[in-house]
Amino acid sequence: MAASSATREAMKLVVRRFYDDIWNKFDVGPVNELISPSVTFRGTLEHNTTDRDGFKRYVREIEAAFPDFYQRIDEMYVDGDRCIARMHWSATHTRDFREYKATHRRFEYLGVGIFKIINGQIQDVWAVGDTHGMFKVISVGKEGH
Repeated sequence: MAASSATREAMKLVVRRFYDDIWNKFDVGPVNELISPSVTFRGTLEHNTTDRDGFKRYVREIEAAFPDFYQRIDEMYVDGDRCIARMHWSATHTRDFREYKATHRRFEYLGVGIFKIINGQIQDVWAVGDTHGMFKVISVGKEGH
């Protein structure tokens, strides 16, 4: 069933707030409003979780290593219960991230976020990006390199 214009705009607003309010401000306050308790989240930086608390921990992990991490929405499309956002991500690797020591190098990559939204909450997210270049940039700080 096609979503109405108002429904499409409401779904886009949920996704916009996901990026602008949660990620770009590192504010986990809106998580309980925007994200289902049983969310399935698959992130571009090799992280998967199936609950809000795991998602909040991931936001904090990214904030710690990349405090200027910024996610820009270039386009959004809605089809049924799905919202797809074409994304541009950028950050500076200022603190250690997993096995990667801080490099203080800047990186950017492109990708998409694919969201399933039911009753105004995100149920499922696939964030897929071209992180090869990012990992190449920060791998100079990896143990053993």
